[in-house]
Amino acid sequence: MVLYLEKEQQNKFTTDENVSKLIDLNEEKFAKVPELLNANGRLKNVLGQISALASQKVNATKGTRDAKTAERTKLVKLTLKVSGSLVSLAIQEKDPVTKEKAMVRRRALERMRPEDLKRKATTVYELANARLADLATRGTTVETLAALKAETEVFSKAVANQNLGMGQQTSATKSIPDLFRDADEIIYEDINGLMEHVEGDYPGLFAEFNEVKRIKDLGIRHNPPPAPPQPPAK
Repeated sequence: MVLYLEKEQQNKFTTDENVSKLIDLNEEKFAKVPELLNANGRLKNVLGQISALASQKVNATKGTRDAKTAERTKLVKLTLKVSGSLVSLAIQEKDPVTKEKAMVRRRALERMRPEDLKRKATTVYELANARLADLATRGTTVETLAALKAETEVFSKAVANQNLGMGQQTSATKSIPDLFRDADEIIYEDINGLMEHVEGDYPGLFAEFNEVKRIKDLGIRHNPPPAPPQPPAK
């Protein structure tokens, strides 16, 4: 069962998978139609590729997204520390311009787009660097500014890496519809025609096949799908 497909794709995947399982359960009945078993093997291969790409779709961004979140937290903390020193100095010196440029709230930083956060961190760094000698007693030192500059660069790289992962995710998503078209061709052009060869001997099986291949709205489920019905008695 694949967990990382869109709802319609998940329904289609489960339906195609049940078609394949139905053929497996009745394999002995297709001894005279080996081409059908070969078609089912090709169908399984396509479904395996869909499953792999669906996993890639999620894995492409998970690690980089987590890394970006961690670096954002560090950058916010450092920016607030230096900003607080600057605002304190600006209040003492009655400097409303510096106060306005340096002032920022944690919630605002946490909600900023990555580019805006980097821009704010850079502005705070430049303001503090120009007044470094006056900020040491307020907790901002050379080491503090070096850490802020370095963390801004690390955060920028984390954002770039996530964007790269999102590009890979898009590539995977575009490939999945093509594979579903391949599966349709196997089921509706190959397997469907070959199943007609056993209709006379096993009319119940043929009717069951036609029912199983109908796509149903199964929703997004996180438990294994139920097994297809047992084959009818010979």
